[in-house]
Amino acid sequence: MFTTVPEWFFGESIAGSFRYHDVVVDVGFRQRSALEFDLPATVAALREHLPFDDRWVRRLARTVRAAGCTAVLCDIASLGLAVAEEAGLPSLLVENFTWPWLYEPLFAEAPELEAMAAEIDAWTDRATVRLQARPVCEPQPSTNASIRSAVRHACCGARPGPPSAWMATDPSSS
Repeated sequence: MFTTVPEWFFGESIAGSFRYHDVVVDVGFRQRSALEFDLPATVAALREHLPFDDRWVRRLARTVRAAGCTAVLCDIASLGLAVAEEAGLPSLLVENFTWPWLYEPLFAEAPELEAMAAEIDAWTDRATVRLQARPVCEPQPSTNASIRSAVRHACCGARPGPPSAWMATDPSSS
């Protein structure tokens, strides 16, 4: 498990054994609070994260191979796709949204996001298998399958329309 989600979360929710590695696998949005993201901090973090450092990818690929992994499962994070490719393993990408889809409404405010989103999309297109969990925000023709989410199927509907219809950088404007 390569993530920054605290290890205790998986220890309390996964019945089997797992190996935990505290690794930043994607940036997402840097947030000021639970309801407000920080666009300058997000862009700065993406600048540090992209393009992926080849040495870091090789190191993670060695770790994956040494663990005896036979595939790499990625929950949206494209770094795992680069690691799988370097390790010579198949990759499985599971998503119900994409970071570029969420970044797109912010291109005018932060133009450098467009190139960063394109880089993330390019990695996404390299997944061996791409699954979109419903509800999905933007169905992709390159998706291998659409699956029903095991967690969200009973409660949450996708927001209507593109993120520009509902996303605001200033929570007081929503």
